[in-house]
Amino acid sequence: MSGASRELKERDLPPARQALSDSVYENIKAMEELFEMRQLLEPRAAALAAVNASEVQLDGIERLAEERAAANRRRRRRHEGNRRRGRG
Repeated sequence: MSGASRELKERDLPPARQALSDSVYENIKAMEELFEMRQLLEPRAAALAAVNASEVQLDGIERLAEERAAANRRRRRRHEGNRRRGRG
């Protein structure tokens, strides 16, 4: 929503509704900023953890990654099977 159309609609709202609308808008904006920060910081945190991890910890991380990849493959196969049968 552009600034001008948002301002126009804001004038038509009762004060309580306006406060709620502003609060929701600010929360959404904060969540977007948090997500962007996470995208920036997560790779660096993972790299630091890998540098400081023991072999046992690295093996555990690798096992988790393999389990997640296997679960994703099973989910894809199930989804493709459902699509073929007309269920999704």
